[in-house]
Amino acid sequence: MSKEIVYERSITFMDSIGYKAKIDCEIRRTNKGLEFSACGDYNGSGGQCLAHIKSSNNKQKELIDLWHKYHLNGMHALKHYDGNEEEACVNGMWFYSYRN
Repeated sequence: MSKEIVYERSITFMDSIGYKAKIDCEIRRTNKGLEFSACGDYNGSGGQCLAHIKSSNNKQKELIDLWHKYHLNGMHALKHYDGNEEEACVNGMWFYSYRN
């Protein structure tokens, strides 16, 4: 599958408990359309660490919600997603949240 990066940006901020979060975001064009991807570094952890980041303002919360809704799913928000669900189904594929 061919992927072309259309947009990329790194966002760094301090969360509500004072830990530094660095989120690398990309929008890519794939054979199936646009795809959003995000990966982070947070308090010594890397990768899909969004469940651990404690947002300190609305912009940080929006970024985390965007990450949770759209990461690698073809820019289609998870059906039934309300920010608290443990799982959601999109076109027959299940996505799970590993939040504590």
